[in-house]
Amino acid sequence: MKAKEIRQNAIREIITSQTIGSQEELQRALTERGIQTVQATLSRDLRQLRVVKSTNAKGEYAYVQSRGVGFVSSRGTANAEGVDVRFSGNLAVVHTRPGHAGSLAYLIDQEQYADILGSVAGDDTILLVLAENASREEIRQFIAQVTNTANS
Repeated sequence: MKAKEIRQNAIREIITSQTIGSQEELQRALTERGIQTVQATLSRDLRQLRVVKSTNAKGEYAYVQSRGVGFVSSRGTANAEGVDVRFSGNLAVVHTRPGHAGSLAYLIDQEQYADILGSVAGDDTILLVLAENASREEIRQFIAQVTNTANS
């Protein structure tokens, strides 16, 4: 097995068996296993593994591996993929299941879609600031694409 595979497998094991709230804590846990890594490599590994920070049952922030993002639509405005998106001017509001908004906002931000200027995530809601004259249908399609990627 290559060093990268060993390191990433160790990251998966550590974040599933311990509450790890920072890269420094994760780096220490890796060092305890005899795996040395620099912060830039660790950041890249976390991104490739789709590891995000989320709140645990105790209300603490901890790293978790995203297993897909769960969505609900209770308003009847969802597209075929089940993503609930509503618009007001150059703002979009996306509703998710409790605890999933941060993961989806992270994935949206990573794509750097030109018509989405930024996002703010709560527990189950994301506020997106859109570029002037952004196509609402293209935004819906983009969010559906990100959702499908996260769930595959």
